[in-house]
Amino acid sequence: MTGLGIVHPVPPEPHNPADTTMIPAGVVTIGVEQRDITVDSLAESFDKLGLREEFLKTAPAGFADRGVSLHIFGPDGHEYLRFDCFDEVPHYHYNRKTTDGTFHNHQILFDSIANGDELSWALNCLRTRLPEMLTEAGGHDIAASIDSTAVDAAITKVADLTKHRRTARDVEVAS
Repeated sequence: MTGLGIVHPVPPEPHNPADTTMIPAGVVTIGVEQRDITVDSLAESFDKLGLREEFLKTAPAGFADRGVSLHIFGPDGHEYLRFDCFDEVPHYHYNRKTTDGTFHNHQILFDSIANGDELSWALNCLRTRLPEMLTEAGGHDIAASIDSTAVDAAITKVADLTKHRRTARDVEVAS
């Protein structure tokens, strides 16, 4: 995929296992994590990976956001896809594995005007486009082994876990 988004020289911030509910979906696992992030919290996470300076090169000043992240892990534990359904800057990632140890973290901003709520859109993508998206992220073998029945069952669980999520926009509309 060319022309859309930005490719970062660092992986997305690792998920926090203590805050992530893992839901098996056949050959993939969907992690559901509620996140509150700032540039400082992200820099701290990347510091643990030895990538703080690389992260800070592309980090937007004063960035802060919150929302649910859907992490799509392969059977090897690699996070191939991530949907960051955030209040301020919703986006998603294709995270290609590389053989040379570099990172190919392709981040694409989400257009909520054209596509509506990102969480609903992401769940629909998982139901209808997961093999294609995994292939784009370098997970060809995994894409070929997707069990749509297992994915559908997992998505039902993800939807149940996230149905009470209130975003900052929800609060603004209710006021």
